[in-house]
Amino acid sequence: MEWEQLIVALGASIVAAAVALLTWYRQRVADRQRERTRLAGLYVNPFLMACQDLQSRLYNMLENDGLSSLTAHYPDGNHAWETLYLMASYFGWEGCISRHGPYTHNGEMIVSTEKIRDAFASNSFGLGAFCFFRTQQRALGQKAVIRTGTESAGGAEYDTLDFSKFVEELKTSALGNTPPIPDTMKLLMEAESADDLKDHRRRLATIQNLLSDLLEYAEKREGFTLFYSESFPKRLRARLEVV
Repeated sequence: MEWEQLIVALGASIVAAAVALLTWYRQRVADRQRERTRLAGLYVNPFLMACQDLQSRLYNMLENDGLSSLTAHYPDGNHAWETLYLMASYFGWEGCISRHGPYTHNGEMIVSTEKIRDAFASNSFGLGAFCFFRTQQRALGQKAVIRTGTESAGGAEYDTLDFSKFVEELKTSALGNTPPIPDTMKLLMEAESADDLKDHRRRLATIQNLLSDLLEYAEKREGFTLFYSESFPKRLRARLEVV
């Protein structure tokens, strides 16, 4: 009888321990999911939106006669500042995603962002407009994406600087007169079509394609897409050949 009671008590203890362990495990999973969601809101989502904004601008400039529309809409040439702002925002959020959030040790993301850095910095596409070396990428990123001063459990929080403030900051800083920014601005202001971009088209098309690859990978992992088009079922890629 005593043995039976001991076995029953032991079984009850094992069940209680198993329930406690399962409860702890589920709580850990829930905590991790909450933290993953928090980090996505702070870093992943803004980064993906910066990628989407830039790849969309590049594709439309190269393939959809976007420069004609931009110059018509911005006769003062403000579209050039806007395009530079989209590039700087990408640089800024790429810096954040490499230091914070769930992709800091993701090999696929590291390789993808490294390829984009290289495409911007490589002299194989020539020098001048759109050739931003790594130090310039970092400097532009820091002008567009700033720390808010808010600290959370995961570290500092960031936000994209308002467009008008970004332009004002760049116009009044030494960075704004550092090559290739003046060359980039001059080309964008003067170009009326993609043909006017000349050899720079290949760099921009390469970057747009790489951004599309990165977005498709990240969106698959995140379970949503920022791309929507009634006309095209897939995110399109700019042609690499220089016409």
